[in-house]
Amino acid sequence: MSAELPAVARTILAHDHGRDPARLSLKYAKIQASPFAFLRATPFLYFANCPLPDALAAAPRSWLCGDLHLENFGAYRGDNGLVYFDVNDFDEAALGPVGLDLGRMVTSMLVAARESAWPAATWNDAVDCYVQSYAETLASGKPRWIERRTARGPVRRLLRQLARRRQRTLVKARTIGAGTKRRLIKDGVHALPATAAERARVSGLVRTMARGDTEFAGFRPLDVARRIAGTSSLGAERYVILIDRAGAPDGARLLDLKTEARPASLVAGTQAGPFRSDAERTVTVQSVVQAIPPTGLSAQTLGRTHFVLRGLQPSEDRMNIERLVDAAEFRAFATDLGCLTAWMHLRGAGRFGAAGVEDLMAFGRRRDWRRALVAHARAARATTLAQYREFAVLNPALLVPGG
Repeated sequence: MSAELPAVARTILAHDHGRDPARLSLKYAKIQASPFAFLRATPFLYFANCPLPDALAAAPRSWLCGDLHLENFGAYRGDNGLVYFDVNDFDEAALGPVGLDLGRMVTSMLVAARESAWPAATWNDAVDCYVQSYAETLASGKPRWIERRTARGPVRRLLRQLARRRQRTLVKARTIGAGTKRRLIKDGVHALPATAAERARVSGLVRTMARGDTEFAGFRPLDVARRIAGTSSLGAERYVILIDRAGAPDGARLLDLKTEARPASLVAGTQAGPFRSDAERTVTVQSVVQAIPPTGLSAQTLGRTHFVLRGLQPSEDRMNIERLVDAAEFRAFATDLGCLTAWMHLRGAGRFGAAGVEDLMAFGRRRDWRRALVAHARAARATTLAQYREFAVLNPALLVPGG
């Protein structure tokens, strides 16, 4: 690692050591282009450099997303067939004070505001709506959910649109050929070629699952590629798998297999919990704190590496803030995000060492932490922007030599 790089770059490169150079090049290009993308990709920097004020650090402990930001909410099809809008990324899930999720979320809103066409006053109103909604929902003690029949405004439009998407449409868009000769498209946008050893290793896992009593019983692997997705996890071992079931019409499906070999970006006051692997931590916490987990979610092992497996769905999408039609709709959307955050924390109450519901309700009723939260987020935004400016001007060749 070059000593000429600034400290922020050395920290990022040390965190990403050993990852796939081709996908790391894509990651660094993304995060050099935008402060918000930089924030998304570096939760470890936020936790190391943006300590919480006492009022948030002393908040009750529950199971956290661990990397809560605007783009870690999205739509997906649950294992009951319904399409939901919820928190949807738990790679960094941990047991800790709920102030950690709140601090990172509000920081993400303030960073995103600098890149948005919406005026700063609208974003400030959205932050106030998020915080108030979170507090009131937490104080109620009752977790609910958002699906097509309970959604409103922009989320309702999104869910209605996604409910019409079909698996065969996604498969058709990402593959070529037909039948047993169907193959994944390796376009450098969604996927890259896998080595023969990687294809054999991953296909062996699918064959083992197909012989068992699982959702994928009877399926056979047709192709494997290295998947390009996300920002923070780019470069980690991750595959898209094309499978089909012999004799089944439109039976082809896509799976996402993502390594969880690295622990979460835990900070003081957090714990990983009583889990045998990081994949088990991710899957267990997601199953507990989401209203309904996505289809095909499970922890898998290949050799000594632990993975999270899930079905790759046509129903996944995130809300683009620029789709909102006016300030009232923006406030309603921020209110929904506050509800979802509180419901997630309430579902984790009392599980694997988390505080009880009554403690969370009492925290929601308090007012001392709300102003401290916004002040913290403003300071964290300044820190993030300073780190981004240091990283954005670096020569990419210094970051991923030969990538």
